[in-house]
Amino acid sequence: MMRNRRAWDLVVAVLLVVGSLWVWRTIGINRELRATLQFMAALAERSTVRDRLVGRRVPSDFLRESIGIPDDDRDVVEARLLWIVDLERCANCLTSGFAVWNALAADPSVSRHLLVIGEGEVPDYASRALRGTTIAAASREEIDTVLGPLLPDTKVLVDHSGTILMSDSRTAASECGWSFEAQVGALRGVLTSGVIRSEP
Repeated sequence: MMRNRRAWDLVVAVLLVVGSLWVWRTIGINRELRATLQFMAALAERSTVRDRLVGRRVPSDFLRESIGIPDDDRDVVEARLLWIVDLERCANCLTSGFAVWNALAADPSVSRHLLVIGEGEVPDYASRALRGTTIAAASREEIDTVLGPLLPDTKVLVDHSGTILMSDSRTAASECGWSFEAQVGALRGVLTSGVIRSEP
């Protein structure tokens, strides 16, 4: 009787250990799956916004009134680089990347503009760091009407007719290891392609 009880206790102990290991492994797999799903959802969201923007026309009255671009700059400016930041949703979006952005000043045919969404104010260090960049503000409703819903950190290259040639939209400032403005600079011939990717 005692021997049977010990055998039963041993079986129960083994089952508890196996069950605990199974639960622990399942939790780990669940964490990995959730992380993968979050990554894939973010990637899909970025791709959706980027694909929706490329080829879209930005109305000239939006460029003139909201961003302050004069009508008579078409002879000088071939393209405009717009950096649209929602500081309420991404407080760190204006903390880095200024050097590559400023390097685009080597191409005078590309004008650079920062458009802040909402009530947030551009930090002083960012205003000082963004040399040669016009800074303006717009409401979220105005941006949604013109460009549709965006992620908090969005950059678009707009040609002289108002057509978006290239775009990128992210939830954070440097979430994918490459720089949109460095890509623009490489295509415009003012930066080398080696500065596009900061991660291997």
